Amino acid sequence: MEHDLHAVVAYIILPIFALCNSTISFIGIGMDDITHPIPLDIILGLFIGKQVGVFGLFWLGIQMKLIELPTMHHSGWL
Repeated sequence: MEHDLHAVVAYIILPIFALCNSTISFIGIGMDDITHPIPLDIILGLFIGKQVGVFGLFWLGIQMKLIELPTMHHSGWL
């Protein structure tokens, strides 16, 4: 049951809980405000920038032989 609920809790329940506890008010904000070019650019920039930054840094580290990918061992699973 724990494994079945992990995705729901990690990707839905926990973000909702964190947002509710952040005291951010969305009263008076409509879809026009969110889809305006400036907030949309900020949202996309944060999301895409994070992906490009993290994956790009690791890709560069692997290419420069500064880090190596871990090997997969199938033994030892409980």
